[in-house]
Amino acid sequence: MKDAPLIARLRELVAGEDPKNPLTDQELSEALNTSRSNITTLRQLAGITNSRERREPRLLQDLAVLTRSGDAASARSLTARLNQMGYRITLNSVLQYLRGRDGAQARTPQALAGAAAQTGGPGEPAGEDIFAKIVGHDGSLAHQVDQAKASVLYPPYGLHTLIIGESGVGKSMLAEAMYHFSLTGAPDGAPRRPYVEFNCADYAENPQLLAAQLFGYVSGAFTGAVGSREGLISTADGGIFFLDEVHRMPPDGQEMLFQLIDKGTYRPVGDKQVKKANVMIIAATTEDIEQSLLTTFRRRIPMVIHMPSLEDRAPEEKLALISLFFQVEASRIRKDILVDGSALRQLLGTRYAGNIGELRSSIQVSCARAYLSYVLEHGGDGCVRVAAKSLLPAEADPDRAQQAARLVPGDLIFPADGTGSVAAFRMKDPYEFSDEIYRTIDAQYEKLLSYPISSQELNATICELVEKKIGRYLGRLQAQSVPYPGGADALGKLVDSAVTDMVREMLAIARNELGFRDEALLFLLSTHLSSALQRLKAGSRIRNPHLTQIKHQHPKEYLAASRMAECSVKHLGVALPEEEIGFVAMYLAASDVNIHQDPPTIGLIVATHGKVASEMANVAGSLMGATCVTALDIGLDEHTDHIYRRLREKVIACDQGRGVLILADMGSPEAFGARISRETGIVTRTVTRVDTLMVLDAVRKVYLPELDIDDVAASLVEAKKSLILGADQDEAQPRRNAILTCCLTGDGCAAYLKTWLEQTIAPLNLQAEVIRLGALRSADFQRQLRRLQKQYNVLGVASTFQVELEGVPYLLFSQLKDEAAVSAFLRRLARQARLHAEPGAPAAPAELRALFRPENVLRDVDVSDKETAIRMLCEALEADSCVTPTYLHTVLGRETLSSTGISSHVAIPHGDCAEVLRPSVGVLLPRRPVDWGGGVQVRMVLLLAFPEASAGLFPALCHIVTDEGAVDQALRCRTREEVARCLCRLI
Repeated sequence: MKDAPLIARLRELVAGEDPKNPLTDQELSEALNTSRSNITTLRQLAGITNSRERREPRLLQDLAVLTRSGDAASARSLTARLNQMGYRITLNSVLQYLRGRDGAQARTPQALAGAAAQTGGPGEPAGEDIFAKIVGHDGSLAHQVDQAKASVLYPPYGLHTLIIGESGVGKSMLAEAMYHFSLTGAPDGAPRRPYVEFNCADYAENPQLLAAQLFGYVSGAFTGAVGSREGLISTADGGIFFLDEVHRMPPDGQEMLFQLIDKGTYRPVGDKQVKKANVMIIAATTEDIEQSLLTTFRRRIPMVIHMPSLEDRAPEEKLALISLFFQVEASRIRKDILVDGSALRQLLGTRYAGNIGELRSSIQVSCARAYLSYVLEHGGDGCVRVAAKSLLPAEADPDRAQQAARLVPGDLIFPADGTGSVAAFRMKDPYEFSDEIYRTIDAQYEKLLSYPISSQELNATICELVEKKIGRYLGRLQAQSVPYPGGADALGKLVDSAVTDMVREMLAIARNELGFRDEALLFLLSTHLSSALQRLKAGSRIRNPHLTQIKHQHPKEYLAASRMAECSVKHLGVALPEEEIGFVAMYLAASDVNIHQDPPTIGLIVATHGKVASEMANVAGSLMGATCVTALDIGLDEHTDHIYRRLREKVIACDQGRGVLILADMGSPEAFGARISRETGIVTRTVTRVDTLMVLDAVRKVYLPELDIDDVAASLVEAKKSLILGADQDEAQPRRNAILTCCLTGDGCAAYLKTWLEQTIAPLNLQAEVIRLGALRSADFQRQLRRLQKQYNVLGVASTFQVELEGVPYLLFSQLKDEAAVSAFLRRLARQARLHAEPGAPAAPAELRALFRPENVLRDVDVSDKETAIRMLCEALEADSCVTPTYLHTVLGRETLSSTGISSHVAIPHGDCAEVLRPSVGVLLPRRPVDWGGGVQVRMVLLLAFPEASAGLFPALCHIVTDEGAVDQALRCRTREEVARCLCRLI
């Protein structure tokens, strides 16, 4: 028999195997160098059973012993005990043995049979499942729940998992449920598995700090590391590590996790020793993982769970969520809540872009408003009634109106004691509306009752207070979902208030003249006229080739625009030319058309590398309600053929018959438009060097029916030229700033230095043009220098050789890697820009000057330690409505990571940007220097409170932070008003 040698070798291997972990067919095939199917045949010929059956007698015997002795009281603890005894076995396998296979009775004594029915730990109901408390666990989320359970149960520590879905669909909730499920069945007294959350957005721009936070560091690893500190990975050892917004983790950060995922090891910053950690990673993202995550990182996470949007779920589930949220609010305020059927139907029939999170916030706001009416009208008697008028406005979904009427025939009441409510999985929710709103209503009502004011005044006062708090709450939610410093004050960030006030008066005239109101015109006209006024002041001509056509086709609008133009003289002292009046008339005509119909627009695609395109589109959608902008985010390593196919598909989808305008940043998209036009017959135009202002300008113009695609494209190019390259100006106009880059030819190193400088100085807001020069002929070179000094304010020179201009700093090419030299050069550039500022002009832009308010300056304060200093500053900023009450905790938490005291005797503590309501800086000048750790004695504390979108303000503060002379000037000030003015001048 030719197989006899193999069979003999097979029997030999099986005889010597570990009875607790018999060799599998795969292991046998590798040992005998034959196929797995052949092993199965050989086993059958030799009369050898499979590995599971060979292990079963020994395993059942040990299971019976464990259950009789009470050593393990649950399936999970039995699995752990068996692993300790040497078995390689999973929880799922143990459950199958406990319950019996193929419907058979449990094959163990009675004690084991009793354990078969219990999968939870002591004190827990048999078979309790945390996922059963999630709405939709047996419906739209059934597959996701099965995936989640499989991930948690996978031996030995769980399967790394990636949860994908839109904002607000419940990704964090699923992750936390997975954690609670992992605790099911843990024996009494067993240490609780850790659960650590980490938001990658907090460290998106700082890989070094990210590494220290994740892996910890040892003493001396970097400046300020005066002691060793464990990282979050160490904290999560043996448990679950949840990475939220993982798409915001930089590539360096993703690479840091490779070794941990692959080998279960990591290295703290500055440490030569490798440490071990057994961690299950759960990551969540709203982005396309193919574009936002490194391929090597993505492949290391085997389980991917896709969470459906709220609109993709059954209406019955949406109603269950609505009922759950109302029941939570009823329990919170300890009052019955009666919700009108009309309000329920409106909630059920509304489409929420923010999914469950936005639905919940709408319900919470409606309950707060209803509670306010309850207190004011009923004095605390009866139940709280939520009517449709209490709801936030939202986009209705007509297709669901009939479903809503069928599911909600009448009113529903939600009792304060929760009677009859379904059990639901509760977790910490980022959309949670604080109990403070209800306490504020009660406290203010009691307080105002003692004042000699009328009931109308009392009601108005409380209503105004509550609506302000609601507005701040909604603003914070919007800031979380829109990567832009917009919110309610977005227009003020882009346009001077004088222009906005003028446009408001202009729109009042339009309403009287034309009898319609379009709120979007405030933004459209404000931004348009702001740009037009800049061009007029610069001496640039306004051209409107459609003026005659507008006068003929829209005489009423042109007449109204002429009256509106008078406001420009009244408010700004500038007369609008006839061409500009024609543009105003075009906006009025377009707005009037949009009220009655939805005309075709020019398609608009923003195509950029990275995620910039999506952010620009979000800005346009948030500020202007624009739906015509389509974003194309291009991966940095994406092949050009793939980019072309995606862009072509978007052009076809966007075309409404008037062509498609492509706004691109650089690279291949610039050349694709002509090819797409040839293949599809769709007219395309491409404008390069796109930025946010260009997108907003384009959105304004694609809606105007009088402008064709060439008009819009040409106007964008002209506007970019005017704003960036400048126009002919009078000699009286102030000179522009410039920085020179030099090498022998004017190319090569000079070009590299130009690119490097443009990127590096962008956050400094120097408004400087970078100019390249060559020096092959010294006479020409010196003449060029003299000419440029006459034309520009030369702030500095970066060169391959020494260029000495009196009073002008220079940086050598060889110093680019010298951080100290580069920092000193940038500080001197900023100082030169301040010296050349127009006489009488403010020392800093309005946004920077607004950072320092006398109310937030604490001068000559007796402070003993840094925690007291931080608390005092946080209280000041909280009182000024700059930060939330929880900002203090995030500042103190950040301080424990590493000291924020620096060598110039200044400390710059800061916290979580999500807890910042508006950008500000708190200033504390202590009576005596405060020990900030690491040997730094702090003479001035600057508490930085910047939202994420305003983080770019920090570079403008570098002079104050790094120059000890700035501290001396501030300390010499006698009042806090003087301190604020002094710091503004120093920016």
